[in-house]
Amino acid sequence: MPAIFPSIRLAAAVCLGLPATLACAQPLGAPPNWPHLWPRLEGASRPECTDALTIARAVFDSRSFWQFEPQPVPKGVASTQVLQAYALDISGGGGVEADKGTFDELPLGESPPRSMYWQKQPQGAYRLAIGETSYGWRGDLYTLYTVDKNLAPAAVVAGHNEDKPPAGASVVVRHEWRPPQIYRRGADGPLWVMTVGQPFRFLDHWTVYVPAPDGLRQACTIRFRPDVKAAVDLLPRPVRALEALLDRTIGSGKGEGTLHQTVRLRNEVEDSWANAAMRPWADIVPYNDRPTVDAGLAAWAEAEPSNRTLLRAIRSQYPRAERSLAQYYRARFHAAPDAARRQAAYVLDLVYRQHYAFPHGHAPVNVAGPNSWPQPRR
Repeated sequence: MPAIFPSIRLAAAVCLGLPATLACAQPLGAPPNWPHLWPRLEGASRPECTDALTIARAVFDSRSFWQFEPQPVPKGVASTQVLQAYALDISGGGGVEADKGTFDELPLGESPPRSMYWQKQPQGAYRLAIGETSYGWRGDLYTLYTVDKNLAPAAVVAGHNEDKPPAGASVVVRHEWRPPQIYRRGADGPLWVMTVGQPFRFLDHWTVYVPAPDGLRQACTIRFRPDVKAAVDLLPRPVRALEALLDRTIGSGKGEGTLHQTVRLRNEVEDSWANAAMRPWADIVPYNDRPTVDAGLAAWAEAEPSNRTLLRAIRSQYPRAERSLAQYYRARFHAAPDAARRQAAYVLDLVYRQHYAFPHGHAPVNVAGPNSWPQPRR
């Protein structure tokens, strides 16, 4: 393994990109409007699903690295948000921000303190409740319940703490890493819910639950990408070949204990490839600048003959991958040839560096310039 990971990276969204402005990168004509094909709505054509799709499009079109980053509700959405994650990084726990006019915050008696968010007024025969469960340094897990309107809060709190909900409390979503996003349509309308996927799955889908007489029911799904096993499968074969080589340099991650540094690093690489394929305007923030990565790999290559062979293969494959990525941007996004070449060089450099976290004793600096790829206009 070519690097020591002194800390877990929490990549913040910053402006990244090329020194020169890219030529206008319009979507492809066949199939038409590639960025406009995503995200996609699957399921019922309900008002809540329409609002969810509008929110998803705003997130997809933003420069945010992850599709679960909290965002303001965009214009054109009739629903008002009443509960969400308060920030991108909620690993410290207590990650919920709730409208105090809609939810009471009930203490769960845990240490550190955790809460249950209890819908003040039932909607018909039931109300919603969201319970936090501390999971150590990783943050909290979140469980969403529908609760019989006559059931006492103390019974639900006790059942949540024991992971055994009482009769009258039904689990809708159990142990999600991100809090559900909850909305209300109109001043007095019932609440509806959207889950934003798991952080360890690249461009994970969203699920919408709408009010029914006896609880919530799943109405539709928002998908952000084609159904592929790995994010790099969205890209041309030379890029996939480069990734196979790069992945071999970062080791198996076995024996790293509960921090799982290498697993987390691979997750960020997966998200980076997904953005490179689907959202090339998104921000990608590697930990090191290019000279640091090149020097670190050169030192690693001197340790074993097999390392030197692998590094030579990476250096040979890299320009092939860059050319194929430029061709992909020309075909998929209708980028002008020069713009496609520059964006391919820019994005591939960032994803290459995203594989490593060589220690440098200070915060990352000079890792990239602002991303000039134009964001979609729908």
